[in-house]
Amino acid sequence: MTPRDLVAVTGANGFLGARLTRHLLERGHGVRALVRAPESCALEGVELRRFHMPAGIDAGSLEGAKLLIHCAATTRAKDRIGAEDVDELGSTRLFDAARAAGVERIVFLSSLSAHADALSHYGRSKCAIEAALDPQRDVALRLGLVLSRGGGGLFGRMVQWVGGMRVIPVFGGGTQPVQPIHEADVRRALDAVIERGVTGVLALADPAPIPFRDLLQEIARRLGRTCRLVSVPFAPALAAARVAERLRVPLPIGSENLLGLKAQKFVPCADDLTQLDLCLRPLAESLDDVLGALPERA
Repeated sequence: MTPRDLVAVTGANGFLGARLTRHLLERGHGVRALVRAPESCALEGVELRRFHMPAGIDAGSLEGAKLLIHCAATTRAKDRIGAEDVDELGSTRLFDAARAAGVERIVFLSSLSAHADALSHYGRSKCAIEAALDPQRDVALRLGLVLSRGGGGLFGRMVQWVGGMRVIPVFGGGTQPVQPIHEADVRRALDAVIERGVTGVLALADPAPIPFRDLLQEIARRLGRTCRLVSVPFAPALAAARVAERLRVPLPIGSENLLGLKAQKFVPCADDLTQLDLCLRPLAESLDDVLGALPERA
C-alpha cells in the first residue's frame, strides 16, 4: 500500500478504532469510517458511511478501499449470545462484501482469548470470526489487554474500579496471567502489518505476563490508592455478576470478563513480535505513560 491508499475502518468511533483512524490519517492514508451513526461521529478528515451489523452492510461503501480494518463489535444485543450471533454473522457478511468490492486485504482486531473452546462467548466468537478470514491474504491480530490514556476498554474499567474501591475482590488469588500491550504498540504493529504484507494470525502482547493481582496493585500505586485484594470463589463471583447484569447494574468487570480471566493462559508472542520486528515497551513504562509515573524514592 502507498500512503494515499484508501483504508476502510469499521467501528472507527470506538475505543481503539478511533485511535487507529487518527493514526492512519497522520500516516497520510485516506480513511473511510464505517459507523452506525455518521451524524453523531466526531471524527474529522474522514469519509463517513453508515454501517451496522449484521444487516446494514453495503458493498458500495467498501468500493475503492485497498484495506479493511475490522474493529466493530456490537454493544446493543440483549445478551452475550445475541451479540455473538450479530458479530459472527455481521463479520462474515462484511468480509464477503469486502471481497466483492475488490478490497485486497482485511485486518481483524481479535483477542488473546480467541479459542474454539473458550469459556466466554466473546472468545469463541472472536475465533469464529477469524475462521472467516482468508489466511493467505488476511490477518487477525490477537491483542492482549490494551493500555491507553483516557480510559476506554477493559483497562479503563479496571482503572475506575481500582480508583473507586478500597477492597477489591479477585478470584483464584488473582494469579491469572495478563499480557498487556500499549496502544501505541498496537499502532506500530498495524504499520508493520500494512508495510510487510504479513498474513495469518498474530498474537500481540507482552511476552512476559504479569499476574492479575499484581497489575491491580501497580495501577493502585500509580493512582496513589491503598487497596486490599480479597480472594473470592469463582462460582459466586460469576453468579453475582450475572444477577447484576440482569438487573442492569453497571459493573467494571462483567461475567464475560470473569469467564475470560478464568480461562486465561499464557500465550507465546515472541515469534510473532519478531516477525513484525516489534519490540514492545516495558510494562512499567506503559503504565507510567497512561497513568503517570511513580514518584522517585529519596
